[in-house]
Amino acid sequence: MEARIILSNADFSANNIGKFTALSDLTKKVLAKQTQYSEDSDEAQALNTFLAALTSEGFIGGESPLLKALFIPALASQHSEFFYNIASLDENGYPVNAMPAAERTAVTKVYSAITDSSSRIVGVKDVRGSLTAEEFNAQTLFDNGYGLTDENLTLPNVSIAMYNLYDKSSTSYNDLMISLFGDVAYIKSQQMGAMKQAVYYGYDMTGTRLGFLGVTLDNENHTFNAAADNATLTPIEGTPGTVSSPSVSKSVARIGYTPTAESRHAHTAFVAWGTDIFSDEMASLKSLVDTLMTALHAKYYITQ
Repeated sequence: MEARIILSNADFSANNIGKFTALSDLTKKVLAKQTQYSEDSDEAQALNTFLAALTSEGFIGGESPLLKALFIPALASQHSEFFYNIASLDENGYPVNAMPAAERTAVTKVYSAITDSSSRIVGVKDVRGSLTAEEFNAQTLFDNGYGLTDENLTLPNVSIAMYNLYDKSSTSYNDLMISLFGDVAYIKSQQMGAMKQAVYYGYDMTGTRLGFLGVTLDNENHTFNAAADNATLTPIEGTPGTVSSPSVSKSVARIGYTPTAESRHAHTAFVAWGTDIFSDEMASLKSLVDTLMTALHAKYYITQ
């Protein structure tokens, strides 16, 4: 009689077969730097799927990826892990720690974890607290990675995206949340777009503005495209012409803003910026981020 193997506790249901796949090298290296979730977790599987899709669709990896910065603070287990840039890898293939040097060494930190009812980190917020404006500004200033020089200050096509965790429906201020080039391109609490000669272009936003917010300045054709989960986007009339960066701000990006009230700050589980994320690409990125934010509990945090 042939030998038989009996697996008394096996589950071959449709929900179980194929649930776990081998993690990519990139996923493992991200999880080695941002350590809230283990390699055998459901969250790791979701991250693996997300990074594979970003790679196949040209957002990361390859010779000309669309993203220059990709931060997922919802993966972090502590302050030092908030801002690993998954779009920028070191010589060993690990994401680079892009946290501003002033924030890393400061006694009083700007960035603080946002946690859910299960004590999981679902994002990060900036906190002014007792810091002076100068200290706060130094600790929130990132390298934007676009490589502009004083001889070439014309912006490329600029894209910015975030996953907002704070209801902005009652805000009376139009505060910066993510900004590039000295606030020339931005996502604010009430607007997304770009500024030229003190005139604002892009979109006005109403609604909670919770969840995904993304905008692209097509600086070649002087147009915009955008996508949002919970915001009504109203195009601002007019076109900006070609937008340039101030020389002193050509290489900088900022996450957060200086007022002291918590409601006026950025609260985010995901931040990215890059170039050429037009309507189809933005819709795809929005869908991928939504799936990941569900797996990392950030979506439940804003919908519970």
